[in-house]
Amino acid sequence: MQDENTNVRKTTLMVITHLILNDMLKLKGEISDIALLFEDEDIKIQNLVKLFFHELHKKDMKIIYNLLPEAIGRLSRLPNVSEEKFQTFAKNIMQYLEKDKFSETLVDKLCTRLKNSDNQKDWRNSAFCLSQLSFNEKGIRRLMDNFELYRERLNDPAINECFKNILTKVKVTS
Repeated sequence: MQDENTNVRKTTLMVITHLILNDMLKLKGEISDIALLFEDEDIKIQNLVKLFFHELHKKDMKIIYNLLPEAIGRLSRLPNVSEEKFQTFAKNIMQYLEKDKFSETLVDKLCTRLKNSDNQKDWRNSAFCLSQLSFNEKGIRRLMDNFELYRERLNDPAINECFKNILTKVKVTS
């Protein structure tokens, strides 16, 4: 039975990949459902997901950047998405944000999300994504300018740890 399920997931992923990459299907928050397959039990499906994101990124570098905030919110609302699953998603997705401009504006969006969300899981996920960004001088300045948006959230130990990681990363690259 597991082989059948694996074949169904693999075939479904291949069809969805074809439809999205050929502009026959518009992708929105569902990108998170596809990204969860980074942790699929079948290595072939994991590799197909990596190939899908690579091709999607090659097609248009803005697609993943534009869909990321919605995907974070969607995954934060799903009870079956553990912290570890989310972190795997974030680590795999954030690597596609190569341009400093994307990282800089994402800082603003994620800080705003920290302020406006009433969901602790969303706060933690947003802070983790911030900790995965590469920071240049402008990005650090934006993080500092947005301090009032996330100041209250620093009382949460997980969020505080993410910001410490940012500071450590910035200190090492300076």
